[in-house]
Amino acid sequence: MIKSSNIISYSLAILTAATFWSGSNSANAETKLIFNNFAPARSSPAKGFVFPFQKKLAEISGGEMSVMVPPASLAPARKQWEMVSKGVADIAFSNTSFLRNRLKLPQISRIPFTTISASSATMALMETHKKYFASADEYKGMKLIGLWAYPAYQFHSAKNEILKAGDLKGMKLHVVPGPTKKIAELLGATIVTGPTVKIFELISGKTVDGALIPNLAVMPFKYARYLKSTTNIPGGLGSNSMAAFMNKKVWDGLSGKHKNFVNKTAELSQANMGRVMDKLDVRAGKELAKYKVKINVASEAFSNQLKKILQPLKGKWLKDAKSRGIDGNAAFNYYVKTGKLAAAKMKK
Repeated sequence: MIKSSNIISYSLAILTAATFWSGSNSANAETKLIFNNFAPARSSPAKGFVFPFQKKLAEISGGEMSVMVPPASLAPARKQWEMVSKGVADIAFSNTSFLRNRLKLPQISRIPFTTISASSATMALMETHKKYFASADEYKGMKLIGLWAYPAYQFHSAKNEILKAGDLKGMKLHVVPGPTKKIAELLGATIVTGPTVKIFELISGKTVDGALIPNLAVMPFKYARYLKSTTNIPGGLGSNSMAAFMNKKVWDGLSGKHKNFVNKTAELSQANMGRVMDKLDVRAGKELAKYKVKINVASEAFSNQLKKILQPLKGKWLKDAKSRGIDGNAAFNYYVKTGKLAAAKMKK
């Protein structure tokens, strides 16, 4: 629920959106939707999902539907769910970690050794939702229209190479709050938590020795020049995930034809998001090479060490799945299998 102190700002946001919307769309658009975007316009969620969704829905519907993306976010990043539930916008997206007390099941993406690529994990996440998670009704009051995963978390070091579990003990490691913090704790690192936007400052200023973060982070935050090495773990150390959702009352008010338009558009936008992420990951590898950062791939022995140490993360998710009435082991096995099949298909 939105706090009373925010009511005025949210009301003004609604008025701003309505004013902008009424003056920016053609009169023949039968159905108009407001899709809030809290991320920078050049960010991967905006370029990969939000704006493609806006463009494709108009194309697929033949102009029967249109989407307005406000010029500024109508609510803070962590308030997207509340904003949509109150009707400030019709559609929004959120980092599932912001909603992890509500959305426990998509946290499956954060289990280590399950992410081959963003595209394959994205497909696995949505297919697993359809087959196993939908019945838990975690999106009550919303219509889920998209789920996507990021490339996996890996080790970045501005100090020593990370080639075995012992190399992480006492290492000052930047992590974001949540499961990645638990990984650092289990590995005995000295934890420095904070938002990802602080990563350049922390690494360039030698406040931390390294970070547990997706490789693509070196692109927007420009800190590759300060790194000495990276260590890529096959399957990665979990993946962040995002969910896009629509107000359920708005969804229920759409005609069957228009619902089909939205579903098709969301499917295409979600697939595009995975491709955008994977392209950024490839570019990140070139960025690391440009600054002569040594790129290591974890040995089988190191990977086995990590699997043993990090086993509690899977156990925690299985407990959460059980609390939602879901067969966690079956869902997990399906998620991993679907991701592998998707990755193999994408290689062809």
